[in-house]
Amino acid sequence: SKYRLKDTEELHRSSTPIILPCGEGVHLLGLHARHPEGNSRGLVALIHGWEGSADSTYILATAGYLFRLGFDIFRLNLRDHGDSHHLNEGLFHGALIRETCAAAKEISRRFRQGSLYIVGFSLGGNFALRLAIKHSLEENIPHLSHVFAISPALDPHKATLAIDGGLGVIAQTADYLGLSDKTIRNWIAAGTIRAYRAGSKVIRIDLDELDAMLKPVGGAR
Repeated sequence: SKYRLKDTEELHRSSTPIILPCGEGVHLLGLHARHPEGNSRGLVALIHGWEGSADSTYILATAGYLFRLGFDIFRLNLRDHGDSHHLNEGLFHGALIRETCAAAKEISRRFRQGSLYIVGFSLGGNFALRLAIKHSLEENIPHLSHVFAISPALDPHKATLAIDGGLGVIAQTADYLGLSDKTIRNWIAAGTIRAYRAGSKVIRIDLDELDAMLKPVGGAR
């Protein structure tokens, strides 16, 4: 909204488009806003959510606020988001953590003043948490101080179904369980799983209820 974005003019004036090399021919696009040398409180890298971009309202609002507080800002576009579709041949998917980690390293190496902070929203929050894990276990991201995940998608498959409609339809539920559509319909008819009717034809299944129903077998605990 105009209200939330009214204080981003300085951020926009200070932002420069940057194309980051991320290995194996992959390039990611971002925008860097920098304070004068010695006047920065650190660098904040922002990662948007599913189908968002570096110019999403929530990214701009957060970036503008933090920039006014004295932080440098790097707004990263994940692959195939924002105006970056021309940069790579392969399509985006949620497992592209290696190139995102390479981007975080490049951001720190080239643009950091002080400590690096990573903030992710929704699917970007999921990426941010995985960057924290990789940083602690195997991939050192230079000068990384803190990672913040806002409403992260902790189960990408279920989160995608929720984005598409909140409840899974029969085909999605079958895919989720690795079963056939016919089996799911038979379970609904037998009362094994509960379904909800949305309109005259569409049947929805609550995946959280489904998870609660599932129990380990054999020696599993």
